[in-house]
Amino acid sequence: MKNVLITALLGLGLAAHGGAFATDATQNFTVSINLTPACALGTVGGITFNYTGAQNTQATGSGGGFTLLCTTNLPYSFSLDNDNNNSSGTPTSRVYQDSATLLSYTLTTPAAGTGTGASQGLSLGATMTANQAGSCPSGTACDNTASTNRSRTLTVTY
Repeated sequence: MKNVLITALLGLGLAAHGGAFATDATQNFTVSINLTPACALGTVGGITFNYTGAQNTQATGSGGGFTLLCTTNLPYSFSLDNDNNNSSGTPTSRVYQDSATLLSYTLTTPAAGTGTGASQGLSLGATMTANQAGSCPSGTACDNTASTNRSRTLTVTY
């Protein structure tokens, strides 16, 4: 019986001693994040006008949609190209004249805004004033595929 009691006491002593070495050690540390705010401009869809020479109503272009994803709270604004100083208006609303059809049209950017951290669907405004004769070398419908200034540029500044 003495051997069993000594063995039991030894086991309890080792268990108690082993529990003292099983404590957790903790250490706090910091996580540093360096964020460069930015915007990602999606592909801008082309704009199409359907116009009849000298029509008496304004035409509205279709298309011109795009997406914009900006860092949350980052202010942004838009501007349109100046067509080598051959356009008029402001950077956010410009009047251009197509070099092939000689029709004038106005493009307007969306309003300036602030990033939401989510992709936003936006669109350019596109109108063509009424009562323009235009230029077409034949009596049938024509388009501006030969135009030297049909490509436009939208810039987002942030």
